[in-house]
Amino acid sequence: MRDTKKFIEEIIPQMDSPEKVYKLFHGLGYKTLDPSFRGKEAWELREKDKESVREIYTIANYQKRFQIFLVELKYSTPAIIRNLPLYFERETQYPFFVITSDYQNYTFVLVEKIREDVGVWKRKLIKLSLDRENAYYTDKLVLSEIAIEDVLQDPIKIYNNLAQSFSVEKVTKEFFSGYITLFKELENYFFNEIRDTNWTHDYSLQLLNRIMFLYFVQKKRWLDNNPRFITDLWLSYKKEGMENDSFYEKWLSVLFFEAFNNKFFPRPYLSRDLNAALALAPYLNGGLFTPNKLDERRFEVSDTIFERIFTFFDKYNFTIREELPLEVEVAVDPEMIGKVYESLVNISEEADERGEAGIFFTARTEIEQECQQDPEKYFQRLKASQETMVERLVCRRPKPLVTLEQRKTG
Repeated sequence: MRDTKKFIEEIIPQMDSPEKVYKLFHGLGYKTLDPSFRGKEAWELREKDKESVREIYTIANYQKRFQIFLVELKYSTPAIIRNLPLYFERETQYPFFVITSDYQNYTFVLVEKIREDVGVWKRKLIKLSLDRENAYYTDKLVLSEIAIEDVLQDPIKIYNNLAQSFSVEKVTKEFFSGYITLFKELENYFFNEIRDTNWTHDYSLQLLNRIMFLYFVQKKRWLDNNPRFITDLWLSYKKEGMENDSFYEKWLSVLFFEAFNNKFFPRPYLSRDLNAALALAPYLNGGLFTPNKLDERRFEVSDTIFERIFTFFDKYNFTIREELPLEVEVAVDPEMIGKVYESLVNISEEADERGEAGIFFTARTEIEQECQQDPEKYFQRLKASQETMVERLVCRRPKPLVTLEQRKTG
């Protein structure tokens, strides 16, 4: 019996050539073609798109209704990824793309057709981004789920299996469920230390929101141009062999309250590179990293808590792009900040269910439908959205960076 998850773990780091991409799909049960089935000329690309494309391979072809294509680009842009399905839908009903320009970073694209009227269809792109050297748990899980039995030849069933695997809602639901579990663990931990129900609830929510926001900030490469800055910070702390349970006080709070507020000064226990990175951190003046009454309490956070938090967040790919109606990523997007905040902010110990608290999250698709039907609702939603952390923080550009030398000289 095929161990799909083990195969995915082994093959993804090896995917440095067209042959290895073919090997991925062959190992997942697809009837792959000979790599010689290629040629971008056959697809009659427009001149501006042809300039971006180096080669096009046909990996698999099921009765010309479902086909898998490997598109090798000279350089990748959102526009070319958006345009590609236009050329292929003339020949195949259900195209699936693997797009890369360097055989390290990949974009898997599932094309979903949405019927609007008789004979009128819209094209929705569902994308999965993969860095073969730094693949996330959820990316590997999704790819393992597109595996099929070798005997399966029905193109519609194969496509439907892919569509189920590329479910953004499934990833979102899994993340949200894990977040709630983590939140309750944090509540229990702090309550055992502080014995204050209200503070425990509010501080647990604040700490998790601060850390989740860091994952969006680092995705923008605002922290030392490193999309895994937080993980590296945690690993540096453990490598330094600092006194136990000092990560929050001597490392994380320095990032929160000094680096993000233009108040950082170098620490002797931090490396030269880390001191420089924190000195150049963006100024985030939205209030999330401003010390408040919750932070005035004296408490200690065990390293085991952070091990648990980072293990959870590191499983997921975070995208800084919020969903468009016809273009989504299989990842955690900034809307999740609002979702977890709305779901937890008013929940007390006595009423820890969303329904009892009167809090419900409204998905963007529902908001769009409401806004199309009633302009007044649009402006109400717009005003509300401007008050969320996503609007106040994620979309704000940081102020110009100040060098360490400039900061020393005042």
